[in-house]
Amino acid sequence: MNTDTLGSPQPSWLDRPMVELMKLDYEKALYLLFILAAIFTRFYRLGDRAMSHDESLHTYYSWNLYAGRGFAHTPLMHGPFLFHINALIYALFGADDFIARVSAALFGVALVALPWMLRR
Repeated sequence: MNTDTLGSPQPSWLDRPMVELMKLDYEKALYLLFILAAIFTRFYRLGDRAMSHDESLHTYYSWNLYAGRGFAHTPLMHGPFLFHINALIYALFGADDFIARVSAALFGVALVALPWMLRR
């Protein structure tokens, strides 16, 4: 249990009733608005844009990993997590321009939502 400034115990958010957590106040509404805006801006016409050079490399090497051709990390590219997560998404949903960008878009939305976890 946490304590407030007066020293009295505060229950953990896990101990609170679900109804209390679901109450929509101004702060939660603002977080919800930001998260919905992040979803819209990350996913709107995601497959319509032309790929940059880096995106095309990520897509190609992720597809090679998905197709069973393996992956050898070189210091000239990002770490292997991006290639592995893209290969997993290809295996789940197929491979096209939209799907090639889904993992980056999902992590972009998660980055906008993470400050929610920093609140007291």
